[in-house]
Amino acid sequence: MRIENSYIVTPCYTADASGVCSALFELGGMIVMHDPSGCNSTYNTHDETRWYDKDSLIYITGLTEIDAIMGNDKKVVEDVSDAAERLKPAFITICGSPIPYLNGTDYNAIASMIEKKTGIPAFAVHTNSMHDYIAGGGAALKEYVSCMLKILQKKYGLNDIRNIKSAICDQSLSEHDKIYQQSSDKSDKNNRRVINILGASPLDFGDFRTITSIKQAFVNRDIDISTSFAFGSGDIKNGVDIDGILLPDLNADVNLVVSAMGIPLAKYLYEEFGTPYVLGVPTGKFAEVLSEDIKRAAAAGTCSTGYAKNSAGHRRKAGDAGKLEPGPADKADPAREIDVAIIGEAVTMSSLAAAIRLQYGCNVKVLCPLEFSKSALTENDMAFKGEEQCIELLKGVKHVIADPLYRPLCPETAVFHGLPHVAFSGRCFIRDVKDLVTILDT
Repeated sequence: MRIENSYIVTPCYTADASGVCSALFELGGMIVMHDPSGCNSTYNTHDETRWYDKDSLIYITGLTEIDAIMGNDKKVVEDVSDAAERLKPAFITICGSPIPYLNGTDYNAIASMIEKKTGIPAFAVHTNSMHDYIAGGGAALKEYVSCMLKILQKKYGLNDIRNIKSAICDQSLSEHDKIYQQSSDKSDKNNRRVINILGASPLDFGDFRTITSIKQAFVNRDIDISTSFAFGSGDIKNGVDIDGILLPDLNADVNLVVSAMGIPLAKYLYEEFGTPYVLGVPTGKFAEVLSEDIKRAAAAGTCSTGYAKNSAGHRRKAGDAGKLEPGPADKADPAREIDVAIIGEAVTMSSLAAAIRLQYGCNVKVLCPLEFSKSALTENDMAFKGEEQCIELLKGVKHVIADPLYRPLCPETAVFHGLPHVAFSGRCFIRDVKDLVTILDT
C-alpha cells in the first residue's frame, strides 16, 4: 500500500507563512508572524533571498508558552500597535504558525483590533505552516488587493467596487502613456498590449534576471509590462501607486500569471473587473505561443494557457472563471513512453515542458507536488503526493529535470538535469539557479 504525503529522503517545500512574507515583501507593509521567538530566521534568512539587499518590515510576536496557553491576544495587539505607530507601515498583515492555529486564534479579530487602535489598514492571512508557499502567497496577494480596493472604494464613496477602475482611470492610464512613449514606433500604440505579471517571487524565480528576461521576451512582440506584482526587478515596477497604495495596473489588457501563486489574485481581478488572465512563462520557443495567447485573451476577454503541446492549450469559455476547457491543441500521447519528466511548480515547469516539446519534439510530463496547482496543469500532467508516488511516476523515464535534492528518487537509468528551486532546496544550490526564460538558450 502506497503511503501518501510521506517524505523520508527529500525535504518539504517552503511553508505557507513564508509564502506570505515573500508575496508582500516589497509592498511597504508590516508582516507579523504569530510565532515563538527565534523563528524569524526561518522566514527571512532561509527562505527570503532579498533579506540582505532590501528593507522590509517582517516581525514575529515572540509567542511564549503561557501566552499560548492563556490565549493572551491583548499582548499581540499592543506589541504590534506600538511597533506600527513608530514604523508607520502602509498596512499590517497578521499570519500564523502551528501553535496559535491549534489554539484556535481568531486572526481576523486581532487584525480588526489593530486597525482600530492604529488607524492603519490591517488584514489576516490564515496560515498554519502545514501548507506550502503557493497557498500562503496566493492568499496573501488576493487579501492585500481586496483590502486595498475596499479602502479606495470607501475613500471615493463608491457603491460598487467595480467602479474603482473608472475612478482611478486617469492615474492608471498615465502608466500606459509612459509605456507607449518609450515605444520606438508611436503609431503602434493601438496594437500593443499592456500586461501585469502576477505571482512572481524569488521562491520560484531565484534568478532575479528572470523578470527582466520576461520583458525582453515580449519587447518585439507588441507586449509591454506595466507591473510585476509584487516582485519588481530592474526597471519593472512592483505596482502602480494609487493614492499611496501599490496595486497591479487595473487598466492592463491581460494579467500574466507566471506561478500558481498568482492564480487567486488573477481570478479575483477577472471576476471583479473582467481582466482576462493567461498562465505561462515565455521560455524559449514557447514565448511566441504565449504572446499569441495573450493577444487572443485580450481580444476575446477569455482566460487561457498555452502550454499544451504545440499551440493553444486549454481555454476558458467567455465569462467562465471556472474549469479549464480543452482547446484545439495537439495533445501529447499518454501511451507513448515519457522522454522527459519535470518536477516542480505547475506554471513554470509546464511552460518549460512546452518549450522543450517545441524545440526538441520530446514527450514531456510535468509532475507537481504542490497544493492547489491542479487547475494549472494540463490533463497529461499529474499532481503527486509523497515520495513513493513520485518514484512510481519516474519509472522508465529517460531524462529527469528537477531540483538536485530529487536525485535520490530518480531511476539509475535516467539522465538527471539539476534545476534548483529556492522554495525546495533553499540556498543550497543558489549559485546554480537558472533564468527560466533563457534556460534553453544555453
